Amino acid sequence: MNGTQLGGVILFFVGVLLASIAPFGENVVLLLSGMILGFLGFVIVLISVIVERYKALKEGDLK
Repeated sequence: MNGTQLGGVILFFVGVLLASIAPFGENVVLLLSGMILGFLGFVIVLISVIVERYKALKEGDLK
């Protein structure tokens, strides 16, 4: 796991934490920001893994 993936995982968990502490319907901004941060962290990890696999495939290291 490289730094980008670790940052994405941390961002994901911060987003999930924000969304979970927001009581539903009372603080919509906190809920939506937590959901957006969680999704953004997931996308960062996904793109990082795809790029890492693509680089390994180009170098012939992927089996």
